[in-house]
Amino acid sequence: MNPPLLRSFDLMLIAVAVMIFAAGAEAADVDFNRDVRPILSDKCFHCHGPDAATREADLRLDDESAVKADRDGPVVVKPGDADASELIRRITSTDHSEVMPPVETNKSLTKREIEILTQWVAEGAAWSRHWAYVPPVKYETPVVDAKDWPLNWVDNFILAGLEQRRIVPAPEADRVTLLRRVCFDLTGLPPSEELAKRFLQESNAAGYDEVVEQLLSSPHFGERMAIYWLDLVRYADTVGYHGDQDHAISPYRDWVIRAFNDNLPFDQFTREQLAGDLLPSPQLQQIVATKFLTVYCRQHMKEVCRRKNIVRSMQQTECEMFRLSGWERQSGVLNVTITSSIRIRPKTSILWLRSLQILMTKATSPTAPMPYPRVAIRNWTCRRRNNHSRSPTCKKKWLT
Repeated sequence: MNPPLLRSFDLMLIAVAVMIFAAGAEAADVDFNRDVRPILSDKCFHCHGPDAATREADLRLDDESAVKADRDGPVVVKPGDADASELIRRITSTDHSEVMPPVETNKSLTKREIEILTQWVAEGAAWSRHWAYVPPVKYETPVVDAKDWPLNWVDNFILAGLEQRRIVPAPEADRVTLLRRVCFDLTGLPPSEELAKRFLQESNAAGYDEVVEQLLSSPHFGERMAIYWLDLVRYADTVGYHGDQDHAISPYRDWVIRAFNDNLPFDQFTREQLAGDLLPSPQLQQIVATKFLTVYCRQHMKEVCRRKNIVRSMQQTECEMFRLSGWERQSGVLNVTITSSIRIRPKTSILWLRSLQILMTKATSPTAPMPYPRVAIRNWTCRRRNNHSRSPTCKKKWLT
């Protein structure tokens, strides 16, 4: 089996096995990323997080230096001393005027969550960077008691976690059940009659490996894997609003499916969706990939604009997707060519382009400054959808 980045069925098994083993090995210790950060993010960050607009008491619980800093009054978190930490006092308070999170937020901590935070502080309040930025740690293959159970070294991690919990592994599934599981997992479809007959006639482990390779080579594999990504970007064949009109976005869906089937590396998968048309001599499919921006960003247009403090008043508008037909950079100016077949206010479109420009700037130059450069909008035409539409006809509208 190949070691791809997108088609990493074997790597997913390894990751799950290592997490099971690591969780079992450190069951007595509290891990910040695994146990503490999810609690703070879910229950505390809205009022004490990175968003200055909603922050209360000038307190950030997403920043280690702020959490452990000497403030006027009690220390929020005093490593190694839960009794002297204001955080623990407030989350265990029975006074409704002091308890955190406030009762009216409906985000009260559970008994277990309070125990985790208390134990974390008592153990020294160790802080970790977000898991995505922490280099992976290589674990030595653990030694297990049932030496005849593992079929490969990945099984050693799984079995080690089970043995630490004193759990006896379930017996191996019969071949019919095993075949149905792997088919549904990798393609979302039941096994064909031909495949089932061939698999049941074989009794060796190599037959299972051959089935897995066959399923990974099936075009249905990409269709199955693409479901998760398309759900995240809010893909749909219709706009989803009151009219629920169709829109021509299926080429992007096909591109995502093809990316999985062609084993496209994840860095390329990301780059082409964010800025495929800004790559040197972009191909048609790389431009199609940028439909990610029109699907995902359109669904979140108001939220993106609000967070970047771009929109002061967002008026109701009937929107269909934008068709981006060209981008170019010249002397610091991002020129955008747009064709729109919708009834839409030019001001709203310009605001959307500003929010999109933030993503494009980060995608093409992660260290680039964030102040918005001048946006030039060219060849913007709006045609009427029907005789009752008041769509304006706009050409060569410029924003500086």
